[in-house]
Amino acid sequence: MEKIKNKLLPEIIILIIVSICCLLLPNQNNYLADGWIANITGTNSSILLTIKLFLMEPLFWGILCFFLLRCKNMRLIPHEIQPQITKKLYIIMRAVAIVLTIVLLYYTWGFIWLTVLPPMPFRLGYYIMNHRIILGISWCVISIIGYLSLKKK
Repeated sequence: MEKIKNKLLPEIIILIIVSICCLLLPNQNNYLADGWIANITGTNSSILLTIKLFLMEPLFWGILCFFLLRCKNMRLIPHEIQPQITKKLYIIMRAVAIVLTIVLLYYTWGFIWLTVLPPMPFRLGYYIMNHRIILGISWCVISIIGYLSLKKK
């Protein structure tokens, strides 16, 4: 049991840090009142709100998905149950995960500033900004692809 805790410790720490950030950043009900975080950081509360809505909450779901996959894998290792993926597919999945992460970070940066960055059509970007669940699902998909690409044969 101790071995499993040591293997999951980095994911647990990252999940806790992102969870605390989600709780401390202002929400939609109180972002107009300057809170103590806005005073400490010297930023506008509305920017902190968009950081929470478009970066921290979707990132939380992606990290949680990655953590749950790691926990599930810990349970399956003693039973020798592993996905049958070739080495070439691992490399392709790793490249796709890296490219998708860079693209999603790029668009998320634009969403934080409430703009749609150039390659994305404006209507699609506006739709995603109004339906933030798409960002959460995107981070979950990237975490699944990234998790499967990090597995070693």
